[in-house]
Amino acid sequence: MPLPLATLSRHASERVLERFEIAPAKLVGLMDEGLGKKIGTSAASNIIHRLLWSPDDSSLLVVIQEVVSGTVVTVLTLDMYRRDYSENILETRVRHVINQMVHAGHAPSAMWQSGDKQEYITVHAHHAANSRPIAIGRWAGAVISPDLSQLGALKEFWSWVAQRLEEKQYSVEGLMGIEARFVGGENINVPYRLRSEGP
Repeated sequence: MPLPLATLSRHASERVLERFEIAPAKLVGLMDEGLGKKIGTSAASNIIHRLLWSPDDSSLLVVIQEVVSGTVVTVLTLDMYRRDYSENILETRVRHVINQMVHAGHAPSAMWQSGDKQEYITVHAHHAANSRPIAIGRWAGAVISPDLSQLGALKEFWSWVAQRLEEKQYSVEGLMGIEARFVGGENINVPYRLRSEGP
Protein backbone atom coordinates (compact mmCIF):
# COMPACT_ATOMS: atom_id res chain seq x y z
CA MET A 1 0.00 0.00 0.00
CA PRO A 2 1.52 3.36 -1.04
CA LEU A 3 2.35 5.91 1.63
CA PRO A 4 0.45 9.22 1.72
CA LEU A 5 2.24 12.39 0.62
CA ALA A 6 4.76 13.46 3.24
CA THR A 7 4.46 16.57 5.37
CA LEU A 8 7.07 17.71 7.86
CA SER A 9 6.02 18.61 11.38
CA ARG A 10 7.53 21.82 12.73
CA HIS A 11 9.89 19.74 14.88
CA ALA A 12 11.00 17.66 11.85
CA SER A 13 11.64 20.80 9.76
CA GLU A 14 13.81 22.22 12.54
CA ARG A 15 15.79 18.98 12.83
CA VAL A 16 16.41 18.86 9.07
CA LEU A 17 17.72 22.44 9.07
CA GLU A 18 19.84 21.75 12.14
CA ARG A 19 21.35 18.42 11.06
CA PHE A 20 21.49 18.36 7.26
CA GLU A 21 22.30 20.36 4.13
CA ILE A 22 19.25 19.07 2.25
CA ALA A 23 16.32 21.48 2.18
CA PRO A 24 13.13 20.28 3.89
CA ALA A 25 11.14 20.66 0.65
CA LYS A 26 13.66 18.57 -1.29
CA LEU A 27 13.53 15.82 1.33
CA VAL A 28 9.73 15.76 1.06
CA GLY A 29 10.06 15.55 -2.72
CA LEU A 30 12.30 12.49 -2.49
CA MET A 31 9.84 10.82 -0.14
CA ASP A 32 6.92 11.60 -2.44
CA GLU A 33 8.82 9.94 -5.32
CA GLY A 34 8.49 6.74 -3.27
CA LEU A 35 12.20 6.55 -2.53
CA GLY A 36 13.67 5.01 0.61
CA LYS A 37 13.07 1.75 2.42
CA LYS A 38 11.13 0.88 5.55
CA ILE A 39 13.64 -0.53 8.02
CA GLY A 40 11.65 -0.61 11.27
CA THR A 41 8.59 0.42 13.25
CA SER A 42 8.03 2.08 16.58
CA ALA A 43 5.83 0.79 19.39
CA ALA A 44 2.90 2.72 17.93
CA SER A 45 1.99 0.66 14.88
CA ASN A 46 1.44 3.66 12.59
CA ILE A 47 5.06 4.87 12.90
CA ILE A 48 7.70 3.63 10.48
CA HIS A 49 11.44 4.21 10.19
CA ARG A 50 12.41 5.03 6.60
CA LEU A 51 16.00 4.94 5.35
CA LEU A 52 16.80 7.58 2.70
CA TRP A 53 19.84 8.98 0.91
CA SER A 54 20.42 12.73 0.98
CA PRO A 55 22.22 13.76 -2.23
CA ASP A 56 23.07 17.15 -0.67
CA ASP A 57 24.80 15.52 2.32
CA SER A 58 26.14 12.44 0.50
CA SER A 59 24.88 10.40 3.42
CA LEU A 60 22.02 8.27 4.65
CA LEU A 61 19.40 9.54 7.06
CA VAL A 62 16.35 8.06 8.77
CA VAL A 63 12.89 9.61 8.66
CA ILE A 64 10.43 8.75 11.42
CA GLN A 65 7.02 8.97 9.75
CA GLU A 66 3.41 8.50 10.79
CA VAL A 67 1.95 6.57 7.87
CA VAL A 68 -1.77 7.37 8.16
CA SER A 69 -1.35 11.13 7.67
CA GLY A 70 2.16 11.06 6.17
CA THR A 71 3.48 13.41 8.86
CA VAL A 72 7.23 13.21 9.48
CA VAL A 73 7.79 13.30 13.24
CA THR A 74 11.57 13.75 13.14
CA VAL A 75 14.65 13.11 10.99
CA LEU A 76 17.78 11.45 12.41
CA THR A 77 21.34 11.07 11.24
CA LEU A 78 22.36 7.47 10.64
CA ASP A 79 24.62 7.54 13.73
CA MET A 80 21.77 8.81 15.92
CA TYR A 81 19.45 6.09 14.65
CA ARG A 82 22.10 3.38 14.99
CA ARG A 83 22.48 4.07 18.75
CA ASP A 84 19.03 2.58 19.44
CA TYR A 85 18.29 0.48 16.36
CA SER A 86 21.62 -0.81 15.04
CA GLU A 87 20.02 -4.16 14.19
CA ASN A 88 17.89 -2.40 11.54
CA ILE A 89 20.89 -1.05 9.57
CA LEU A 90 21.62 -4.04 7.39
CA GLU A 91 24.04 -3.96 4.46
CA THR A 92 21.31 -5.25 2.13
CA ARG A 93 19.00 -2.36 3.07
CA VAL A 94 21.72 0.26 2.65
CA ARG A 95 22.63 -1.17 -0.77
CA HIS A 96 18.98 -1.12 -1.87
CA VAL A 97 18.45 2.53 -0.90
CA ILE A 98 21.68 3.71 -2.54
CA ASN A 99 20.97 1.76 -5.74
CA GLN A 100 17.45 3.17 -5.78
CA MET A 101 18.85 6.70 -5.61
CA VAL A 102 21.30 5.94 -8.45
CA HIS A 103 18.40 4.75 -10.66
CA ALA A 104 16.43 7.92 -9.88
CA GLY A 105 19.43 10.12 -10.73
CA HIS A 106 20.02 11.37 -7.16
CA ALA A 107 23.33 9.56 -6.53
CA PRO A 108 26.37 9.00 -8.78
CA SER A 109 26.42 5.73 -10.74
CA ALA A 110 29.80 4.85 -9.17
CA MET A 111 27.94 4.21 -5.88
CA TRP A 112 25.80 1.44 -7.38
CA GLN A 113 26.49 -2.08 -6.04
CA SER A 114 25.47 -5.42 -7.52
CA GLY A 115 23.57 -8.01 -5.53
CA ASP A 116 20.38 -6.14 -4.59
CA LYS A 117 17.72 -8.87 -4.51
CA GLN A 118 14.93 -6.28 -4.66
CA GLU A 119 16.27 -4.59 -7.78
CA TYR A 120 13.72 -5.30 -10.51
CA ILE A 121 14.33 -4.72 -14.20
CA THR A 122 11.29 -4.50 -16.45
CA VAL A 123 11.92 -5.34 -20.11
CA HIS A 124 9.90 -4.24 -23.15
CA ALA A 125 10.30 -5.38 -26.76
CA HIS A 126 9.61 -3.46 -29.96
CA HIS A 127 8.30 -5.93 -32.51
CA ALA A 128 7.30 -5.71 -36.16
CA ALA A 129 3.96 -7.39 -35.38
CA ASN A 130 2.86 -4.80 -32.83
CA SER A 131 2.88 -1.00 -32.95
CA ARG A 132 3.14 -0.73 -29.18
CA PRO A 133 5.97 -1.94 -26.91
CA ILE A 134 5.39 -5.45 -25.55
CA ALA A 135 6.02 -6.07 -21.84
CA ILE A 136 7.96 -9.33 -21.83
CA GLY A 137 8.65 -9.57 -18.09
CA ARG A 138 11.15 -8.91 -15.34
CA TRP A 139 14.75 -9.89 -15.88
CA ALA A 140 15.94 -11.71 -12.76
CA GLY A 141 19.39 -12.68 -14.00
CA ALA A 142 22.76 -10.98 -13.54
CA VAL A 143 22.93 -7.20 -13.47
CA ILE A 144 26.50 -6.19 -14.20
CA SER A 145 26.14 -2.41 -14.24
CA PRO A 146 23.69 0.39 -13.42
CA ASP A 147 23.92 1.11 -17.17
CA LEU A 148 21.30 -1.33 -18.44
CA SER A 149 22.60 -1.10 -22.00
CA GLN A 150 25.32 -3.48 -20.74
CA LEU A 151 22.74 -6.28 -20.60
CA GLY A 152 23.28 -6.51 -24.37
CA ALA A 153 26.62 -8.23 -23.73
CA LEU A 154 24.99 -11.17 -21.88
CA LYS A 155 24.16 -14.29 -23.88
CA GLU A 156 21.77 -15.43 -21.15
CA PHE A 157 19.81 -12.17 -21.43
CA TRP A 158 19.16 -12.70 -25.14
CA SER A 159 18.23 -16.34 -24.56
CA TRP A 160 15.68 -15.14 -21.99
CA VAL A 161 14.33 -12.50 -24.41
CA ALA A 162 13.88 -15.13 -27.13
CA GLN A 163 12.11 -17.49 -24.72
CA ARG A 164 9.76 -14.77 -23.46
CA LEU A 165 8.89 -13.69 -27.02
CA GLU A 166 8.07 -17.28 -28.01
CA GLU A 167 5.90 -17.70 -24.90
CA LYS A 168 3.97 -14.60 -25.97
CA GLN A 169 3.60 -15.93 -29.54
CA TYR A 170 5.97 -13.43 -31.17
CA SER A 171 8.71 -14.46 -33.58
CA VAL A 172 12.30 -13.67 -32.67
CA GLU A 173 12.86 -12.58 -36.29
CA GLY A 174 10.42 -9.70 -35.85
CA LEU A 175 12.28 -8.23 -32.86
CA MET A 176 13.21 -4.61 -33.60
CA GLY A 177 14.58 -3.47 -30.26
CA ILE A 178 14.70 -3.98 -26.50
CA GLU A 179 14.34 -1.49 -23.67
CA ALA A 180 14.90 -2.11 -19.96
CA ARG A 181 14.38 -0.01 -16.85
CA PHE A 182 14.84 -0.21 -13.11
CA VAL A 183 11.87 0.62 -10.89
CA GLY A 184 11.90 4.42 -10.71
CA GLY A 185 14.32 4.69 -13.62
CA GLU A 186 14.03 5.54 -17.31
CA ASN A 187 13.78 3.16 -20.26
CA ILE A 188 17.23 2.36 -21.64
CA ASN A 189 17.88 0.91 -25.10
CA VAL A 190 19.69 -2.45 -24.90
CA PRO A 191 21.75 -2.99 -28.07
CA TYR A 192 22.80 -6.46 -29.18
CA ARG A 193 26.52 -6.54 -28.45
CA LEU A 194 27.59 -10.10 -27.69
CA ARG A 195 31.34 -10.50 -27.64
CA SER A 196 32.95 -12.94 -30.04
CA GLU A 197 33.65 -16.37 -28.55
CA GLY A 198 36.91 -16.52 -30.55
CA PRO A 199 38.08 -19.25 -33.01
